[in-house]
Amino acid sequence: MDCSFLDVFDLSKGERCFFSGKCLEVRGLRMSGDFDILVTSQLFERLKNTFPSAFSLKENKTPFLLFADQKVEIFKDLPPFEGQEQEVIARAEYFDGVPYMAFDDLIAFKQYLGRPKDFTDIELLQKSKC
Repeated sequence: MDCSFLDVFDLSKGERCFFSGKCLEVRGLRMSGDFDILVTSQLFERLKNTFPSAFSLKENKTPFLLFADQKVEIFKDLPPFEGQEQEVIARAEYFDGVPYMAFDDLIAFKQYLGRPKDFTDIELLQKSKC
């Protein structure tokens, strides 16, 4: 998966990890059309200052940066891990040098979301673990 277009965001290692659909794509389980990235609070603030027009709020008031033309969403807060985002980033699993949310964290995140597609993703993940 070519992530070189993300270089413009200066996403330092140890300060970010991909989560959600890209974690399934990198494991060969399904394709994902967008990039969801969890970053540290410090990196989020730098990005917000660099790209102020990208700042937005989700329905649940979670702040994020949206770059629709590249299908990129960047978050600093991620339920159900509020206050533990740095630890989630530290636990990331690396594929080809790129950090992705760890398997167990991904399962917990998908369970928290609880949408039909998330339960399908959980099944795919659990089958891949066997």
